[in-house]
Amino acid sequence: MSETAYVNKRERSLANRPMRSGRRIGDNTTL
Repeated sequence: MSETAYVNKRERSLANRPMRSGRRIGDNTTL
């Protein structure tokens, strides 16, 4: 699995879910 694909999936999941904390989005992208 490519790292880019993993990040893309994480970003999509975040976009689908309601964003509550703005600064947490950055942390989640790294995770």
